[in-house]
Amino acid sequence: ATLIAVRGAPQTLALGASIVAVGWVLRIVLTGALWEIIVATAVIGIGTGIGYAAMPSLINRYTPPHEIAAANGLNTLFRSLGSTLATAVGTSILASSLVYRVVDGHVVDGASSLTAYRWLFAVCALASVLAAVLVLTIPEDPRSPE
Repeated sequence: ATLIAVRGAPQTLALGASIVAVGWVLRIVLTGALWEIIVATAVIGIGTGIGYAAMPSLINRYTPPHEIAAANGLNTLFRSLGSTLATAVGTSILASSLVYRVVDGHVVDGASSLTAYRWLFAVCALASVLAAVLVLTIPEDPRSPE
């Protein structure tokens, strides 16, 4: 809340998206130990929390008062749609590069390769950077005091 009050919702949301992007880049390069994965994932979680906190403030600031409930409802709907789309894209990327284990000439199981995960994380990082850039193009609030 303090960050939003001091810097504004668009800059706070851009900060959150930028932190998420850094987290995804860390996920690409840090793969040697469980603690590295946990740290990178925590960075992503911190950025996501900042972004999710800023979004309602941004919506409420730029929406006419009589439409705030509908705007926040659309935010929830688009979060769900975005999660669904991200799952489909992510699954497609991971399925594109499977590594199989063969025992006695029979495929026993398969898993996505590290390369596939790195591609997925790169797509996520790029989407985060794009979000950070786009949110900074939001014009000044017309209701701001001059």
